[in-house]
Amino acid sequence: MDKKFDVFISHSSQDSDFVDQLARSLKSTGIKVWSEHELQPGANWTEELERGIEQSQHMLLVVSPNSLNSPWANFEIGAILSKFAHSPETLIIPVLTQDVDVSLLPVFIKNRVFVNAANMNLDELGSKISQIFADSRSAHSQKN
Repeated sequence: MDKKFDVFISHSSQDSDFVDQLARSLKSTGIKVWSEHELQPGANWTEELERGIEQSQHMLLVVSPNSLNSPWANFEIGAILSKFAHSPETLIIPVLTQDVDVSLLPVFIKNRVFVNAANMNLDELGSKISQIFADSRSAHSQKN
């Protein structure tokens, strides 16, 4: 099934500035990013999040002290993992925004290869993630 968006970015609302800049960087490389900014007033937040997750090919989990303590970010991560944990076509990529003690991460994040964005500017990060998606598309199309 073709997806409407290339990526859903799970994050804490306290990391919105970082995520907005990352989304702009990804969009500048041609990546279609699901954004809560497109939600209409009165929309059911939970349903819209689930729809955004369902309509996105890949998932970025922005990992920061804020997200690790955010009930909503944990809800999103749970929804993502329940839908895509065993889907070879969907990449679930943790993005560490700060120096986070990896040993303290939940096992469902710790067992994935992550991108350490702590020492990257957002354009470098956007380019790196865009390349990861391109490599995944290429590898998937070669299998088919």
